Amino acid sequence: MVNHQRREYDGSIRYSISFCTYEAVENILKIMFPDGNYVFYHNTLQYHFLKKAGYLCGRQKYDEAVAALRRARYHAEEMTRLGRKTSWRYTSPLFHLLEGEKPVSDSAITDVDDFVTYLKRHSCFDPLRDREDYRELEGLA
Repeated sequence: MVNHQRREYDGSIRYSISFCTYEAVENILKIMFPDGNYVFYHNTLQYHFLKKAGYLCGRQKYDEAVAALRRARYHAEEMTRLGRKTSWRYTSPLFHLLEGEKPVSDSAITDVDDFVTYLKRHSCFDPLRDREDYRELEGLA
């Protein structure tokens, strides 16, 4: 195999493994929370989809990156909603209706604010900045 062919082959394997890792995390969480009630795992998924979007941008898969950012924004909104509550409850059979109380945050900064800050600070999203769908996610449209 010629060196450039080997590099392309190695790169495609790394891409497959990396992308499969993202897919695996999503599938495992779907099994753990079949009803979609992720409670605090919304935060995990928010940053998971932000990192996946950055990865997809690096692969110039911009439409898929925006789709991942939409999912990240959704999870940020869910965490913001959860942050206003004083109690939480998992409904997944795996967690046997685990519940608890939590203090309401005294910070004015929400997970949606963190989401927007993340987008602004990471240059990997530069190719998306002029897109209308991206600007909507950032709250600029």
